[in-house]
Formats: sequence, C-alpha cells, structure tokens
Amino acid sequence: MKKFNLTCPIRKANPYRRMAKALKTNNVAENLLNREFTNYGARMVLLTDITYISYANSQRAYLSTILDAYTKQILAAYVLSESLEIDFVLETVHTYS
Repeated sequence: MKKFNLTCPIRKANPYRRMAKALKTNNVAENLLNREFTNYGARMVLLTDITYISYANSQRAYLSTILDAYTKQILAAYVLSESLEIDFVLETVHTYS
C-alpha cells in the first residue's frame, strides 16, 4: 500500500447507534398504518424528516421538515438547528399545529 500511496480510512462509529443507546429510543412502536398512506387522505398522516446540510469546514446544520404522506409534499413547517436533538423535531411539530 505504501508503494502505491494507498490508504485505508478507518470508519468512525455510527452516531445513530450511540445516540439511540444514550436516549433509549430504540423501542419499536406498533405499525398501525402498514405503509398504506393513500388510504387516509391529505394531511391525515404526517411524517417528519431530518436532512443534513454540510457547509464551510465540514460543519453541519440539521433541517427538520414535516411531510404529508398522501401528497408527498413538504408542508410549510420547518426548523433549522445546529445540533441533532429531539427537541428541534418537536419544535417543528409545534410550529405546524
């Protein structure tokens, strides 16, 4: 590897696994919808999504949005945060309601 100047990057630990253990959010809830979103109509089933936005010097921002599962459109509720905490997702839900 040295001869051809090859390197093998070491993978970092998965932050989600570490966060789930710390927050104990790895409990699985009962699946009530069975992924049949179109049976309920518009604005009846709402989903949250978190998107990572990378910018200057490998810094990240987190964008939490609410998605209508029937129309697959992002509703007019979003929150931008510098840290990945559950509170900012709940803040997105409160802004919508």
